[in-house]
Amino acid sequence: MNPIGLNSGTSAEGNGDSDIGVFIKKTLEGDDNAFRYIYNFYSGKMYSLCRRYAGVVDADDLFQEASIKVFRSLANYKGLGSFEGWIRKIFVNTCLDFLKKENKMVFLENMEEEEAIHPSVEAENSITLSSDDLLKIIQGMPDGYRTIVNLYLIEGYSHKEISEMLKINEGTSKSQLSKARAKLQEIILKQNAR
Repeated sequence: MNPIGLNSGTSAEGNGDSDIGVFIKKTLEGDDNAFRYIYNFYSGKMYSLCRRYAGVVDADDLFQEASIKVFRSLANYKGLGSFEGWIRKIFVNTCLDFLKKENKMVFLENMEEEEAIHPSVEAENSITLSSDDLLKIIQGMPDGYRTIVNLYLIEGYSHKEISEMLKINEGTSKSQLSKARAKLQEIILKQNAR
C-alpha cells in the first residue's frame, strides 16, 4: 500500500535527491501514514541493530525508544548525508546509552599495546555462516565484546571514534576487538567442527 501517493516503484532512498524528503515533509505536516511508511521501511534493519547491541530481551524496548526519538527529532534532519545513516546514529546511540546505564559494558584495559590486534587462529577450510547464525554468535558474546564488534566491524567506526563514544582508551577498543575476534573465531571453528 502506498500511503501518500508516490509511484509504487519508489523507495525511501530512491533517486538522487531521494523521495524520503516527501515522507519527512508529510510526517511533519501531521500525516501519520507518511511516518508509518518511514517506520516500516527501516524497521527491519533497525530492529536487527537493536538485537545486535542489546540482545533479544531488551531489543523491543530499545527499538521503541529509538523510534520515538526518530519521530521527535525528524524536524532536525537537514538532508545532509543519508537518512538511513541519520536514523542509524539515533538507534546506535540509544543502544549505547542503555548499555552504559545498565553497566553492561565491561572493558578490561590491561592488554599490552604490543599484543596483536588480530588473533592467530586460522581456519583450515573456508567457513560460511548465515547472517542469522552470525547474529546469534554475536548476541552470545559478552556485552563489551559485542559492542566493539558492532561499532567497529559492522558500523565502521574507527577505534578513535569508539574511544570517544564510549569514553575508553583507544587501546582498550583495539584490545576488546582483538579478544572479540579471537572469541568469534573460536566459536565459529567449534560450530564448524560439529
